[in-house]
Amino acid sequence: MVQDIKVGDEIITLDSEVLYSGMENPQGKERLVRKAIGLPVTKQLIFYKNKLYTESAIDVLTYRIVRMFDISDRWYTIEVNTADGDTARIHSSFFIEMQKPSFVADMKELAEKTSYEYMFTLDKKGV
Repeated sequence: MVQDIKVGDEIITLDSEVLYSGMENPQGKERLVRKAIGLPVTKQLIFYKNKLYTESAIDVLTYRIVRMFDISDRWYTIEVNTADGDTARIHSSFFIEMQKPSFVADMKELAEKTSYEYMFTLDKKGV
């Protein structure tokens, strides 16, 4: 599966058969692919396996775009290969969020709010 995307003045082709590097400072087409997807172009990509999103960031060695969607917004299913030998698939928007320095704090805050709201809802229902 391929998709052409305009990045600045250039048109690049995203290809689901190509493995891209997760290492910092990619060059050439790999840099443009990251820009097209919305990933950072200067840093090592990371992935959090733990559902609690604790400080367990694992380096991404390679990634590929498995599926491409262009319904109302463009998004992708990305398959990452991590430094510990695992492979996982993730929604591109969430993978982009994982790259932010505030990701762990944001997830902890969301978990606290969600738990509080859930408990409040149960209390209101008298359960």
